Amino acid sequence: MKKLLFLLISVFLISCNQPKVNVDTKTHLELLNIKGSVKSIDISISENEFIDGRYVPKTKGMNVMVSNLVSDINPVFGTKIVGDLSSFIDVYDSFSIANEQLPKKTGIGITDITVKFNKRGYITEYTTYNNNTLEEEKVFSYDNKNRLVKFIWYSAKLNMKKTDRYTYEYNYNNDDLIIKKEIIGEDKTTIYSYNYGDNKITVQVKDNISGSGKAFINLNKNKKIIKVYNDSSDEIYFKNNLISRITNYTNDNVIITDNLYEYENDRIVKSKKSHNSEDLVRQENIKFYYNTNGYINQIKSDKDKITSSLTFNYNFDTLNNWTNLEFNIDRKTYDFASNRLQQIRNKRNRIKETLSGRELMYFIFDNKEEKEAFVDLEYVKKLSSQIEIRRDIFYY
Repeated sequence: MKKLLFLLISVFLISCNQPKVNVDTKTHLELLNIKGSVKSIDISISENEFIDGRYVPKTKGMNVMVSNLVSDINPVFGTKIVGDLSSFIDVYDSFSIANEQLPKKTGIGITDITVKFNKRGYITEYTTYNNNTLEEEKVFSYDNKNRLVKFIWYSAKLNMKKTDRYTYEYNYNNDDLIIKKEIIGEDKTTIYSYNYGDNKITVQVKDNISGSGKAFINLNKNKKIIKVYNDSSDEIYFKNNLISRITNYTNDNVIITDNLYEYENDRIVKSKKSHNSEDLVRQENIKFYYNTNGYINQIKSDKDKITSSLTFNYNFDTLNNWTNLEFNIDRKTYDFASNRLQQIRNKRNRIKETLSGRELMYFIFDNKEEKEAFVDLEYVKKLSSQIEIRRDIFYY
């Protein structure tokens, strides 16, 4: 409950526009770097496999391994929005819709997506398909102040019937802060209350099922959020209304994860990730590069792994929204596996020419090394795919 409460309050407060806290707000189109008055976007994902020196169409969608490799961004939108996704967040404001509701690992079991927007630039519907079969549907309704008042969710992954829907309804106070959330059908009601100090807000949350909890928001002299935390010491830090650090602790106040972020012109350019587990410390520095239209066109990592360099190539429409994207996983591992297999085959061919009779027969069947190298190459092929994403954009 404490973890969910902390994430819920932190994401909501950095996005809503209320007078007690000085925060910036953007429409979903602005957050996703989409220009113009967009009505809807139809998205199709394909995977091309590298075979004999060229990319060959293989299948619709994106395989799990490739999707995990590009999880640092949302390739469907060519953006990265920093947030804490360690728990399910069920308040869908501008920030969390763009970040949580359009998941970064889009492609696992998904071949096609449709996203719809209202004329004010906010997402009203998000549906995903797996080869024409509906996988998930999300519908959002807003009031005249662009506050979310209803959210309806259906997911085939939960073995739900198409007639089953989760429905959330929200009520707000005069400061545009949520004061009540109801989950229709589960009869769950959550009440929010706020205590304002000079540089701190205490949020008390009570519901009729899980009990109660607290979160805290520190403000600077200009009433901008500088820190959000809960009583279990998980912390989110802000700089210029952007998340600059997320730190998670154990119950003994030991750091589990610590992520740092740097920005230029409101775009993330560097992240430093640290993860501590049983005396094992893993760290990675990732740099993000952008094209002139504001989309990520390259990612570099200091880790010597297959994601050490990713390059993205776009085609654009007249409003500079991209309509086609191709990116290739770094092929150095594929080239190594391919060369190793070819060297083994060349060596075997030279030896085979010197053999005959029973010795030749034994040698032909004794090809364990070649088989293992071939299996390795087939595996690496899955990590050497080219992903192609097509976006058909329709305007008002």
